[in-house]
Amino acid sequence: MATFMSKVDAFRQISARQLTNILDSIPSPKDLVIDANLIKPLERIVGIAVLRAHGIDKIYKFDASAFLSKSSQVVFMIPSDLISAKHVIDQINAQIQLESRSAFNLILVPRKLDSIMKLIEEEGVYEYVQVYSLSYGLIRLDKFLLSLELPKIFQTVFVQNNLSLLPVIARSLWSTQLVFGTPTITIHLGRIAKKVDQIVHEFLENLGRPDGKSQDISYCIILDRDIDYASPLLTSGTYTSLLDEVFGIKSGTITVPDTKISFSLCSQEETFSQIKYRHFCDVSSHLSSKAKRLQEEYAKSQNMGLQEMKAYISQNLGNVRSMKQSLGHHVTACEAVSQKIGARFVKQHEIEQNIIAGRDKRETTQYIENQIALAEEDKLIVLRLICLLSLAQEGLNAEEAKSLKMQFLQAYGYQYLTVFHNLEQIGLFTEQPSLMNVMAAESGIANRLTHVVARKNAFQTLCQRLGLIPSFMENLDLKNPTDMSYVFSGGYIPIACQLVNLIWKKELSLDDLTKIFPHCTVKGKENQNLVTPMRNKIMVYFIGGVTYAEIAAFQFLETLLNVQILVIGTSVINGNTLMDQCI
Repeated sequence: MATFMSKVDAFRQISARQLTNILDSIPSPKDLVIDANLIKPLERIVGIAVLRAHGIDKIYKFDASAFLSKSSQVVFMIPSDLISAKHVIDQINAQIQLESRSAFNLILVPRKLDSIMKLIEEEGVYEYVQVYSLSYGLIRLDKFLLSLELPKIFQTVFVQNNLSLLPVIARSLWSTQLVFGTPTITIHLGRIAKKVDQIVHEFLENLGRPDGKSQDISYCIILDRDIDYASPLLTSGTYTSLLDEVFGIKSGTITVPDTKISFSLCSQEETFSQIKYRHFCDVSSHLSSKAKRLQEEYAKSQNMGLQEMKAYISQNLGNVRSMKQSLGHHVTACEAVSQKIGARFVKQHEIEQNIIAGRDKRETTQYIENQIALAEEDKLIVLRLICLLSLAQEGLNAEEAKSLKMQFLQAYGYQYLTVFHNLEQIGLFTEQPSLMNVMAAESGIANRLTHVVARKNAFQTLCQRLGLIPSFMENLDLKNPTDMSYVFSGGYIPIACQLVNLIWKKELSLDDLTKIFPHCTVKGKENQNLVTPMRNKIMVYFIGGVTYAEIAAFQFLETLLNVQILVIGTSVINGNTLMDQCI
């Protein structure tokens, strides 16, 4: 395991080397002006001391309304999008007009885009700015969790159908092969995954292949986010999922509103490692028991002799203090989560499970309409329910779609009109064809019958085929789960997690997999020596983002199957961030 863990850590070293090479090519001293969304990923790659060692004098958060640096060398680090680039160019132009003597450098993350280079030329600053690209590699967020930390990938690729960032994804996959070796079997699920595979093949041909000495990964599954929209749309019940739902976890760090508390979710920290994937109903009791043990420890220390006290202070006091602080952070976070979603969680869970199971449709629609009318819920929560309803019943009928759309726009504003177009483009807000349209389009009874058979709900069929909806939900002990569905309180198993489970246990053949999913390709062949004690490792890569619910389910599956599962995503997302990218 130690060797495998050291390979996981290698990605940070690769990213740090890329950044420091860029900084070393720029004369010192220099100031770094960085976009707020890149601060946390940068902290994961390099520390302040490393930046200082490579010539960075001061670090500023980028402010579009003010130019803050007074250095002779200014380094801007921004995401690769036109809006951010335009803000930087405007500041550079303003400094040029003031006859500033500063030299300007622009680091684009994750790559240079022709559209940005064209904008720089059109704005007349081409000769004043040196442009670099930083395609930092995978960032380790947890033990076996890696992320590119590019949250806009879903919006760019799936919503806007802009494929300009696919080489970045492909390069990260290529790097995994250099580090871990070529997987014995690679499965691509989805249209984008197949396109990325073509680019990976070009990288292997032109940039180099693995040396063949290491072959750590038995199965590698690369899948598009649109293979399973239900997982982000549903409200997960695990602790980390709810932290992300309420606060938004940024590169493993959360900030609790209305407090000064901001802390990292680090698995090396004992309290978090014990509760991160527990169901929320079990977290409070666990924190309470830890608080009681701390209190007992404190009471015990009051009766110590001098020598015992000296030993206690030197050996245990630091750990007790850090545990007390950690415990306080998580108790505060739990209270904030309960205040935010405690009142609606049970009812919303019931509605979501009814949607997934395809029952009580009238009650579900009425609940959504009530939430819109009362405006008690955030618009993102309402959108999630509408999309989940559309997904689960293979589209809304024309009357439902029109009614829900109009009610939403009247409640939240007509500026969201384009949102429904975006949702339709990605298949999350669709209309079922009416019977009249079917009859007009098809001639003959045989053709109509064929259409009716084909219209069978694909989502429900997939759930039945893969066993995604357990039949024993009422008997599930959420505090001592025996099934991955606990992450959704017993109502649903994420598709990727179930696929790993079925494939590993040989309950689903690779041939059957290609029949279930239309955009599926398999490279490699199964053999008797595929799985050994030294090669019980699986890699799952989510293009478009992975959820903490899926991560928790994979962690549970690791224990169940005695395997190591390396989870990689272009980012970590939840239902709110998914909807936000459609807006």
